[in-house]
Amino acid sequence: MLHVAVAPAAELCTRWSEAVKVGQLDVKIINEASGMAISHRTQRLYHINDGEFPFFHVTDLQGGSTQTVRLTGFVPQDVEDIALGPCGRDACLYIADIGDNAFRRESVKIAVVQESDQFGDQVAPIREIIGRYPDGAHDAEALALHPSGDLYIVTKSRIGQQQNPSQLFRLKADTLARGGDQIFELMGTISVSRLTEPLGDSPRRIVTSMDISADGKKFILLTYDAAIEFAVDLARGLPAEWVEGKTHRAFPVASLIQTEAIAWERDGRAVLYSTESVRGSAAPLMRQACLDPDRAP
Repeated sequence: MLHVAVAPAAELCTRWSEAVKVGQLDVKIINEASGMAISHRTQRLYHINDGEFPFFHVTDLQGGSTQTVRLTGFVPQDVEDIALGPCGRDACLYIADIGDNAFRRESVKIAVVQESDQFGDQVAPIREIIGRYPDGAHDAEALALHPSGDLYIVTKSRIGQQQNPSQLFRLKADTLARGGDQIFELMGTISVSRLTEPLGDSPRRIVTSMDISADGKKFILLTYDAAIEFAVDLARGLPAEWVEGKTHRAFPVASLIQTEAIAWERDGRAVLYSTESVRGSAAPLMRQACLDPDRAP
């Protein structure tokens, strides 16, 4: 496995703001928000519903003016995340059919959709990837694209086994470009429960979403009650040693019903996240920003 030296502490935020509500999702349409991506070019958000058959949703930056787009020719089993990233010279949405609560799937699927300034009611993916893990089935809800075009997935621990580390897998950009059947590459493990120990114990520390910063130098993992900022460029691999305050730092997020979607703002100084709705409950769009003097917005 590829390892890197310990990253400098300056990459990490030392003080995060309290969570602020900046918008609201229409729960009649986006009722199980399980993935979100920010398009800085078009100033809008993309969302998917947990397990919903082939649709994604487009909103403004406050979660309003919702448009639903149907994916033609794509038949998923359990869609759990959405990411926006490069696909050659273009930008594409990567819609991740990677959920597997029963740990039984022989493969997962990723639909690649070219971003458009204006989507119609339906769109066909430009390609589909059938992905297989090298060590058997995994459940996952977290997928992100690096600026290099490489794709990363972080797995989810089994319910009741939160002490087990999550695994990080990769598909390189040239592999993604080919589409078809591919084998994920294991990059290493991340012990989420250990890295969030400074926040106290919690049974809700399972990975539900991830994102990579626009410059590729950081990534973030979301759980139901905390997030972890990593001063790690995944293109260089995971660190040989985890050092709180240098490689990573955990911080609490708003107490929501089921927090499962997160995305960096362009400058990497703030994050947006949202929650699933339960029986019609509200699904606020929340924002937290870094309050460090040299990074404050």
